[in-house]
Amino acid sequence: MAIQKLQSSLARIFRQRCFYLFLSILLLIVAAPFLTETLHGRVLVQAAEVLVLIASVAAVGRTTMPFVIALLFGIPAFVFQSGITFGYGDSEMFRMYSNVFHAAFYLVAIVYLLGYVFSPDVMTDDKLFGAASVYLLIAVMFGYVYMAVQLVNPPAFGVQPGERPRPFTTFST
Repeated sequence: MAIQKLQSSLARIFRQRCFYLFLSILLLIVAAPFLTETLHGRVLVQAAEVLVLIASVAAVGRTTMPFVIALLFGIPAFVFQSGITFGYGDSEMFRMYSNVFHAAFYLVAIVYLLGYVFSPDVMTDDKLFGAASVYLLIAVMFGYVYMAVQLVNPPAFGVQPGERPRPFTTFST
């Protein structure tokens, strides 16, 4: 089946799946505050988000079901984020959908990674990177949740009418 072939090819690439996830999250968290002012910077931040999505799918995709669930949330998150970055469609609606799909994706990734980390198998360095990744993913997930709340109720985070909304980096770092 095509999904199983894709899953196995990603598994071969990512032998230390959680290590690559950890590195990609660190890249996103460190680079995002410095790059969001220009279009090129936002594209680079989106590239870092794609790295996190791919690494998360590879980390949780140890069996077919989590792999498929991660793809079902990750692909729309990427599409709506791309729409925001390149100015397609209704920006406000795309922001809301992007935030919701990202938050759902990271929630799924956190649940499956916690299952992996707390499995009774022997503790490995990959599990330790998985635990650290879960900790960072919780921060990123809440960043997207807070972004969605801000779209619904801007004064909840001190944004006055006419002001620019708070950026993602305010909520995730």
